[in-house]
Amino acid sequence: MSKTMHFIYLCLFVIFFVGFGFVAMKQADLSKKYYSYLSTDEPTTNQPGTSNAQLETLNKKLTEQQQEISSLNDKITELTQSGLADLSDKYMPAPEFATKEPVFSIREESKQTFKVTGFTKPLADWQQRNELFFEYVLQKIIPFEYDRRTQSIAVLDVMENSVFYQMGLRKGDRILRVNGQPFIKGMDLRYKLIEPKNKKIQIMRDKQNILLDVAYQTTADNPA
Repeated sequence: MSKTMHFIYLCLFVIFFVGFGFVAMKQADLSKKYYSYLSTDEPTTNQPGTSNAQLETLNKKLTEQQQEISSLNDKITELTQSGLADLSDKYMPAPEFATKEPVFSIREESKQTFKVTGFTKPLADWQQRNELFFEYVLQKIIPFEYDRRTQSIAVLDVMENSVFYQMGLRKGDRILRVNGQPFIKGMDLRYKLIEPKNKKIQIMRDKQNILLDVAYQTTADNPA
């Protein structure tokens, strides 16, 4: 877990601890006042001569105490939510669907074969920036459907400038195989596609068989 996440969790713990600790102290103070009131020499319902006015006064005080506690709880909730929003704005980056720097480059070797070079460092950096919501980001940038009959994947869309778009995948493609292997329903294809390992991706595009030959290196200027 990153240092940012540790800091966020620590801040959340402090907010909840301080807030609810304050409520507990206030409730204890009100309870002390209440029992102090009951222990006075004022007549109670069990004592002769208790007037309706005295009972109404007691009920009024109890109601005021309950309202005060409820108001405190509302304020703590409001402050906590406000604190969470501030933390989110300051320390939680927004999902990054399109990458800030090139992760893949493509060179066409023939009409049906594309040489794809992946750069491991920018890929790892992009994954780290999205660690809080990585599964959501992957599903958002390349929604697809599984075809049980052919054991292939129909690409419904690909977000422009995303890692999958840079890799060479396009809306309407049908991914047939990765390294010659068919797909099993429930298989985590998105992770498999961006795993930094050399791979051959066979796709069908406009009734043409296309091969994406993916090989990785550290950076664009420093081959692994």
